Amino acid sequence: MLVIAVNGRSLLGPLTGIGRYTHQVVDALAREPDVEVHVFYGPYWRHWQPALTPVDEKQVRARLPGGRWRPLIGQARHVAARLLPFARPLVRAVEARRFHRGWRSCGAMVYHEPNLVPVSHDGPTVITVHDLSTLRFPQWHPRERISHLGRQLARAVESATQVVTVSRLVREEVLTQFDIAPERVHAIHNGVDERFAPAGEVQRERVMRLGLAPDGYVLHVGTLEPRKNLVRLMHAHAALPEALRARYPLVLAGMRGWLDDDVQAMLARSTHVQALGYVADDDLPALVACARGLAYPSLYEGFGLPVLEAMACGVPLLSSKGTAMAEFAPPSAILVDPHSEDALQTGLEMLLQDEDRRRRMCEEGPAIAARMSWRAHARTLLEVYRQCL
Repeated sequence: MLVIAVNGRSLLGPLTGIGRYTHQVVDALAREPDVEVHVFYGPYWRHWQPALTPVDEKQVRARLPGGRWRPLIGQARHVAARLLPFARPLVRAVEARRFHRGWRSCGAMVYHEPNLVPVSHDGPTVITVHDLSTLRFPQWHPRERISHLGRQLARAVESATQVVTVSRLVREEVLTQFDIAPERVHAIHNGVDERFAPAGEVQRERVMRLGLAPDGYVLHVGTLEPRKNLVRLMHAHAALPEALRARYPLVLAGMRGWLDDDVQAMLARSTHVQALGYVADDDLPALVACARGLAYPSLYEGFGLPVLEAMACGVPLLSSKGTAMAEFAPPSAILVDPHSEDALQTGLEMLLQDEDRRRRMCEEGPAIAARMSWRAHARTLLEVYRQCL
């Protein structure tokens, strides 16, 4: 029996990128034979049982330890870390003490930290590095995050027993940036939730309840932050012929992030652009599946999960050249220079109107996505864990 401990703190809030990754990984691992998964945060631990059916965010959090104190503990920790200069190291010291107690109690053999910076621990540790944007593009992040990760990142990577990256691009960045042997760094592409599939009547009805017309909008999914390149995307959409942008408005699904004043100013004066805010995890598959196309022209991503999810739904996509998304996008995908508004405009017109290319993307996307399951991801992770022992 292989016993794994996984930090579940990213599951506490709304499920965005790392939280969704963590949920899929622990569920997939817990389904494997002779594997036992324990999820923890702070002093709370729970033996994780995989879901029998697809679950929404409330159900995910209901399966976490900590009961009714969980929201208060999370809020208190967040406020303390922001307001008190000494709070973060103090919290981490308390966490380490509690962690070792839980580690011994459940008999864990490998600790997996899916959110980069692990709890201090001398045993076998695997960390997942989703991207290195805080090092490569610090101007895109809040000052507090840069300060915190600047102190922790090198220590986390170089002290880990094994490092997992979610793309080959990030693996090469890790090897370039840190003093670590190549055999300790493993690129394992993310998987795709099986709920992402071509749209049926149920999905179309769900999207109409959100006030959208199936096959009647261009979608972007992601937090509103600088690297998503949303100002250029909105300018490119605004430059489309009036009839085309009226027929296919741009829909932004994602919570407000940081340094987004330019995005908010553009939204205030844009026509045919709708910002939905955060979309619940159980609505997201329908929203993606019913889009006319996904526009995801990020300047930098460690992976770009919305691209894979659109592929699984048979939704045509526009994304960026030279990024991690190009590692798995279908041959017919529209990949453009994300710094060029003209290229983005031309790409959007092709995305919406080139029926032959759209048909090829609808065929190629699901075939590629079918090979990129979370089960396959988990089984490759198990090979990495066993290298720690």
